[in-house]
Amino acid sequence: MKKCSLLLLALLIGCATPPQAPTGPRVLGIVQVTAGQDAAVQWVRPDADTLRALDLTSIPAGLDVQVVPTTTPFFDAGGTRYLYSHLKVRNGKGSTLNSELKNVTFLALDNTTTLGDTAIVSMRNAAGAAITSVDVARSLRPTHRMQGASAVESLGADLQLFSESEISSFSSAFPWGFGVRHCLDVNCDAYDKTLPGNPALNQFDGRVTLAFKTPITTSANTPKSASMLYLVVADNTTNARVVQSSEEQLTGTVAGRSVVPAGFDLVKLPGSNLPGGTQLSNVRVAGTASTTTTTLLTRPSLTASNAVFQQGQAVTYAVSGSDPQSSTLTYTVAGGALPAGLNLNGSTGAVSGTPSSYGTSNVTWRVTNASGEFDEKTVTLSVTATPPSVTVENQSLTQGQSANFTVTASDSQNLTLTYSLTQGSPLPAGLSLDSSTGVVSGTPTTVGTTNVTFQVTNSGGGTASKAITITVNSASGSLDTTFGSGGKVTTPIGTSGEEAYALVMQPDGKLVAAGATFNGSNFDFALVRYNSNGTLDTTFGSGGKVTTPIGTSNDFAYALVMQPDGKLVAAGATYNGSNSDLALVRYNSNGSLDTTFGTSGKVTTPIGTSDDQAHALVMQPDGKLVAAGQASNGSNFDFALVRYNSNGTLDTTFGSGGKVTTPIGTSNDYAYALVMQPDGKLIAAGRTINGSTYDFALVRYNSNGSLDTTFGTSGKVTTAMSVYNDEVRALAVQPDGKLVAAGSGDGITLVRYQP
Repeated sequence: MKKCSLLLLALLIGCATPPQAPTGPRVLGIVQVTAGQDAAVQWVRPDADTLRALDLTSIPAGLDVQVVPTTTPFFDAGGTRYLYSHLKVRNGKGSTLNSELKNVTFLALDNTTTLGDTAIVSMRNAAGAAITSVDVARSLRPTHRMQGASAVESLGADLQLFSESEISSFSSAFPWGFGVRHCLDVNCDAYDKTLPGNPALNQFDGRVTLAFKTPITTSANTPKSASMLYLVVADNTTNARVVQSSEEQLTGTVAGRSVVPAGFDLVKLPGSNLPGGTQLSNVRVAGTASTTTTTLLTRPSLTASNAVFQQGQAVTYAVSGSDPQSSTLTYTVAGGALPAGLNLNGSTGAVSGTPSSYGTSNVTWRVTNASGEFDEKTVTLSVTATPPSVTVENQSLTQGQSANFTVTASDSQNLTLTYSLTQGSPLPAGLSLDSSTGVVSGTPTTVGTTNVTFQVTNSGGGTASKAITITVNSASGSLDTTFGSGGKVTTPIGTSGEEAYALVMQPDGKLVAAGATFNGSNFDFALVRYNSNGTLDTTFGSGGKVTTPIGTSNDFAYALVMQPDGKLVAAGATYNGSNSDLALVRYNSNGSLDTTFGTSGKVTTPIGTSDDQAHALVMQPDGKLVAAGQASNGSNFDFALVRYNSNGTLDTTFGSGGKVTTPIGTSNDYAYALVMQPDGKLIAAGRTINGSTYDFALVRYNSNGSLDTTFGTSGKVTTAMSVYNDEVRALAVQPDGKLVAAGSGDGITLVRYQP
């Protein structure tokens, strides 16, 4: 409902009231201002359904307002027409006294004379014809004076915005208008919002610019001028304010300046990045507070990112926009061009298609809302060429031998190719890659397996890769230079005479050697543990070494096993003062004696009447230990086996009291090797004298120590290999049960036996 009773009252009393200091928001009068072509201004008063101009003597409140002529009252940019009028203001009428006025604002006003629910009295197009469309009137929105589509002119940044509650006392007013500035210099670069009363005659020290924007549609419906109605009010109770328009959200400025002027309050719209101030929601441009038909839509925001596409591959890419008032958005390319083969959906922002050529494009996206406001962002869209094809196979090379192989690649567009390695993917030491030809050459120096990824890039940025494995093997029989010094390790233990007779590898890759060392008087058991690279494992014994005296004189360890719990058992012989006995010692994983085994970790076992020795040792799945060697029968030596429980006591279920002796030939028989078959049977191997020389000798025992008469002759097999002394020093069981014995005869000798 359009009202003006409050205004009429103010107008009726304005001329009769003597000058007085303002006491709060008050109405000074009503003006009609034409912006754009044929700019004009006049004080008016509503009269029924018409406006009646007031003559100069009737101007209320002594406020004189005149048009400042301009040569460019309107311009077009970015699909939008911008209109404005520039007014000069003097707070005085002739010589009549007038008090100062603060925060003088031209507040947009609805009236029975305006079009629909707007402040517009009339509009004209470029042909001078009247535009009577209410929709066109609603599309005309206030703004700061613009220099282009996004640049605000600071000397015309007079837009004022309010909340509905701030203008509720002014019937039929809109929450927007334009504030009069009091110029403090000639160009009005410096200003405040207080107009002093009674300046010199013809001294117009007030300025105000009324500016608008509207979408350019048809020439008939695009205004070139617009006449609007304003309620002129003054308010000495609030601080002066400046407004950041929606266009300024693009640049971060406020009222055409980089910062908020001192002494002014900031008012901003949704989407602003400026700190502080008062943020309004939708600002009503047309309609009533309860039924708004048009709002001052704020600038939409655009999100877009750089992207890399591949030639010949379908694209999935989109730019997205958002609008605080959920206005319909339109997407366009404002600068540059899309890569060939791609298209933009103007309604959704989706980019689709298949790039047909490679290259780089700088593209400026624009999103525009229904009011013509927009946001832009420039991104780089790169299209890489179709990747080349790459062929290269796994390689098996030999350390120390010259190597040469080629990474083969082809390109469908005959582009120049460059060969490289992906980051973190080096070639084995000694090899290099030719980046121009793809040839890998050199002499590998280090044994090992390397995972290598080759990358081939064409001059159009297309990249392909291929991962392979390069294995560098040791040259046959060559030393492993990663172990010790050039593949060798020597370790002194005592004062002299160190020998190793047995070796085991732990699950962690560490190595343990067992033998004997001279202590200055005689020999003791000796164990040394090495890390996988051949260095001493200082967590074992003393600096990686352990020596163990057993008897009163020489002690030798000839065999070694590692239990599943990590404990080590060494077996050999110890001198008891008269002759040698079988000897076993068990060590904890750190090299200390396992005192739960035998006596303080040691076990000695006499078997025959004289020297007894163990040369081989096996651990059964049940944890029992079987040692094999020889024992004296008083005249010569026989094969001897002894089985121990896991605590070192003799296993009396084996042989006679845990011991078995087996004569084979007519004289000395020695066992140097021992294996256990999956069925629990034991096979000892060594040598037996045939009367003049030694032959290979094998004996198989049942699990209780009795001879297995199904093997050879009554459990025994002898094999003559040469006219010389033959003996077995090693024995292995194949998966098929066959036995392989290795030793000496006429050179290194191997014999395989049926199971």
